[in-house]
Amino acid sequence: MAQRVTAQEIFVTEGETVTYRVWLDESIQNGTVSDALQNLPGVRVDMDGNITMRGVNNVEIFINDQASYLSDDARKNYLQQTPASDIKEIMAIVNPSAQYTTTSNTGIINIITKDINASKRSLNAGFQINTKLDYSPWLSYSYSKNKFTFLANAKCTYNNNYTDGNSTGISYQDESHADTLNLIQSYWHEKEKSLSLNVDFQVGYKFNNKNSINFYLVGEFDNKTSTRFDSTYRKDEQIFRYTTSKKYEYQGYDARAGLSYKHLFNDNGHSITLNFNTILMPGRSQADISRHYQTGNATDRTTREINQFSDFHWNTKIDYTLPYSKNGELYVGWIVKHTPDGNQLLYDTLAGNIYVRDSLMTEIRNYSTDNSELLINVQHSFGRFTVKPGVNLDYTVMTARYPEEHWYDFDKRFFTIHPSLYITYSTENQHNFSIGYTHKTDYPYVRKFATRILYQEDSYEVGNPDLKPCSTNVFRAEWTKYWERFGSVGINVYYKGSSDYINDVQFSAYNDIYGRYVIYNMPLNLGAYYDAGGEFNITYRPSGMLNARFYANLYNSHLEYPENDNKLVISDMFCYNLTFDIWTKLWNKLEFHASAYYNSKTQTLYAYKQTPYGIDCGLRVDFFKNRMSLLINVNDLFDWNKTDNSINQPTYEFYSTEKNESRFISAEIIFKII
Repeated sequence: MAQRVTAQEIFVTEGETVTYRVWLDESIQNGTVSDALQNLPGVRVDMDGNITMRGVNNVEIFINDQASYLSDDARKNYLQQTPASDIKEIMAIVNPSAQYTTTSNTGIINIITKDINASKRSLNAGFQINTKLDYSPWLSYSYSKNKFTFLANAKCTYNNNYTDGNSTGISYQDESHADTLNLIQSYWHEKEKSLSLNVDFQVGYKFNNKNSINFYLVGEFDNKTSTRFDSTYRKDEQIFRYTTSKKYEYQGYDARAGLSYKHLFNDNGHSITLNFNTILMPGRSQADISRHYQTGNATDRTTREINQFSDFHWNTKIDYTLPYSKNGELYVGWIVKHTPDGNQLLYDTLAGNIYVRDSLMTEIRNYSTDNSELLINVQHSFGRFTVKPGVNLDYTVMTARYPEEHWYDFDKRFFTIHPSLYITYSTENQHNFSIGYTHKTDYPYVRKFATRILYQEDSYEVGNPDLKPCSTNVFRAEWTKYWERFGSVGINVYYKGSSDYINDVQFSAYNDIYGRYVIYNMPLNLGAYYDAGGEFNITYRPSGMLNARFYANLYNSHLEYPENDNKLVISDMFCYNLTFDIWTKLWNKLEFHASAYYNSKTQTLYAYKQTPYGIDCGLRVDFFKNRMSLLINVNDLFDWNKTDNSINQPTYEFYSTEKNESRFISAEIIFKII
């Protein structure tokens, strides 16, 4: 008889990490990694391999403590084709501390594999199509034997989408909203076609029990074309009616490569890891725009916008881990990042039969952000208590250079300290408690500091050299209980507060370039905000192949900002988002999922947004001993998905509704060749 294990042994909470010990869960051994992920509290995986953690997307995948850099398709194939029996454990890191340097603020899934000596290989091919007439053929290959692993994917995708929308913008003389300076109403229809090719592969080699190396290369080519038609009504000193047609073309490349080396000093976890990653992103876009006036004293215009760029990003990181006792571990990391953003935005106006360069709307600049961080964490256990303090010392330099206008050049330097602390406690009867604190800093984009005015067709924007980074403090307290046959229940209370809140504020001003009142944008540090509330999640898991999950996030959104007379304005809004998922896999060949979600209205400074809600569902069927699989997904079953936005600033109001082709059915057929 198989040994019976408890949920306490299967799920363990330490620091900011919940660990699912897959190797102990006999009910999931015949499934895949995707099946195993469904059992992590608060985690959902759809048929396309997209991962949601506590209702939020943008979750990163780590494999054996290293960022995987898998493309979307490579991630889906890895999750759906890798047996759960090859996995030792999976860790969900909801609010990553300084140790995890990542682009995701949502969370990390860290998959730890077993050491497998037997030779394994697989070759899969598939074809995906949906009712929007998008097509995607792909090919995936993996091989592993003893100390060597290889993973490769290739996919070609053709997309054909559309978006409809309308908007109204009103600018006023002052905060009384008595005198209207400008009224603009617009209706638009946009069609977009794109063709992309993705190729990626990863190679890993384990020299011996103490030394291993990994290399990855990801390449992507995108070709996009779109046409947009706007019908606009504008009223200021005159009444104007005009149509605008825009043809947009883009070609871009994205090549990513990285190398990592790990050395184990002993079998107790004493290790050092070296990482080096690069990104090369050249590209070019062109937009041809024609504006034709039916009413109003204005001249028809034909313009051309050309955007050219070629950026080379790199980062390097050293991770050092030292277990100083059987109950404690020291982690030290150092990372250096270089993130450039070079751009030539060329703007021309048709005069007769030739295009003439418009110097006011043209911008040639080279931006870069250089970042150096020192990360220190200590984790120590005192019986059932685990304490994990940490600190991140961050030095960031932002540089802006204008080759043809040197007087606009500038540099910005910042030094910040980000502390973190997690304390967890687990009881014998399967209760897990944790409290945590994390401090983060959000730096403005380099352009936000620039004093150079960037003119556009009907508005302009200018930076703010006095802008400060936004400082954020996050506090969490959580209780979770696991049951062997029922599942789990969790309550998470949190506070996320930021000072020096950054927001683009719209103003109205008369400008001689336009000869009328126009809108201009400027970023400002305005007041503070906090979100304070709680998350509730319950997972019913009678077996490893069936679960139903309900997730609710209820919070108070609080904003504080000064008005022109220095009066402090306070705005509170009760917000929530709700998700219900059900997932099951029968006879190890029929998989079904359904998800319903609803998000309330939310607020930011001077702005409100009603985000989408809807119902998605799908199934997967395996045939011929899993040699062939058929996937069918229905996205936004009742076509409810649309987005409403509104801006209510002291001298400007803006309202828009946007609806894209959100309801569609997609089908995919997968052949397991080897």
